[in-house]
Amino acid sequence: FTADRWSAGVAAGTEKKKQQQQEPDPPQRYWHQLWYADDASNTGWLRQLRAWLRKLVKRGPAAGYVVEVDKLILAVLPQFVQKAKEIFAEFPDLQIVEGTRLLGGHVGTDAHREKWVQEKVKEWAGSVERVATAAEFAPHEAYAACSK
Repeated sequence: FTADRWSAGVAAGTEKKKQQQQEPDPPQRYWHQLWYADDASNTGWLRQLRAWLRKLVKRGPAAGYVVEVDKLILAVLPQFVQKAKEIFAEFPDLQIVEGTRLLGGHVGTDAHREKWVQEKVKEWAGSVERVATAAEFAPHEAYAACSK
């Protein structure tokens, strides 16, 4: 009888350790998601975002939504990159970055935003140069291209 209690205690202790290692997901109310057609974005703490992603991967196919993890981008502050890699280790294809575009805008650090804006300005300046060059030979067409 004593041995059975000890065995049950060891089994219960082992099960408790397994549960602690899996880190239960936090409640849903702590994240804020936004959907635009089939594109989703979400803000929250890292463990909460992992819980959201787990639910999306699990429940999405039943609704016809298949999550392509290799297309997902997680933008975090530089000091949280390593922690994010640890928390999202079960999703090795997830891109963890310090900044990225989001619906025509930018999400991330100021330094990353500055770099992103500089690239956009350079692209825009190149387009203006090409239109200016075309305007020398075809002014009407260049005007039409700029006004539509």
